[in-house]
Amino acid sequence: MDFEEKLYKIIRNKGRVKRLIFINKHGPISEMKPYPKSVYEETFEDITQYTIKGFNKRMNCGGYALEIDGCFFPNGDSLSGYVSAILDKYKFVRLLGDQPLEDDEYLVFYRFYDYVENKGKNNGHHFIKVNDDGLVVEKCGSESVRIFEGWNERFEDSPEVAFAVKKDHDNEIDNELDFWFNWITIDRGLDFEGSVLQSILKRSNQFEYHCHEYSLKKSAEDELYVVNNDGQIVADVLVEGEDIAVGIREGKEEYVENFSGPVKPVIENGRLVNFNEFKKARENDREL
Repeated sequence: MDFEEKLYKIIRNKGRVKRLIFINKHGPISEMKPYPKSVYEETFEDITQYTIKGFNKRMNCGGYALEIDGCFFPNGDSLSGYVSAILDKYKFVRLLGDQPLEDDEYLVFYRFYDYVENKGKNNGHHFIKVNDDGLVVEKCGSESVRIFEGWNERFEDSPEVAFAVKKDHDNEIDNELDFWFNWITIDRGLDFEGSVLQSILKRSNQFEYHCHEYSLKKSAEDELYVVNNDGQIVADVLVEGEDIAVGIREGKEEYVENFSGPVKPVIENGRLVNFNEFKKARENDREL
């Protein structure tokens, strides 16, 4: 298909507004062959600018950072639950934890402001994305993409989550021709206690939570507890009739949530200055 035929197909099939762009400038599109190539190129540029405006208007920080075709909002009031929901919905996203960043992945940092703990102020979410060259970028609401200058006051003291996102995935945005948007709201996923309860109700002694695998074990005294892959106990489970309580052991919460590994981001002048540390293979030096 040559350039003219491709453009004709785009104008004809991609919506009324784009057809009007051409009609307003050049008349009916039923006969395009007489027009010179410059007309098609000009129209293609108009279409590109139109899609960019639509992108800026409808894509928010989460949609941009995760490269999904929509304005993305987690729904609920728990950071643990939000992270679980993101991992459940998007299989191309994982928690970086203590693992190195792979060549086919990029970094996304996420913070959540909890309105329950900060009464009188709205809750909020913000995602920032790290490009391959270490440049850190963000998109705030309907504004254009810009270099990240730092977390605003509301997020300064919020816990930070490090995601590794596959560069090529099914929700990849088509930057050349068009954007098809959805308003994406995902309900809060399970926290650790909920994951344990679900495993018990399903009569399964194994489950996964925040990219770690766990097993339910019972001692000789019939005490129930949760262990990780290394056989180390991370939580105790108390069952009394229909009542079940889960308690993460002291010092194990950071491992269980797995929000970030031992390397913390250092961002200066819009760049991740310790980017290489995230790419290096490293052992888990966190004491369990």
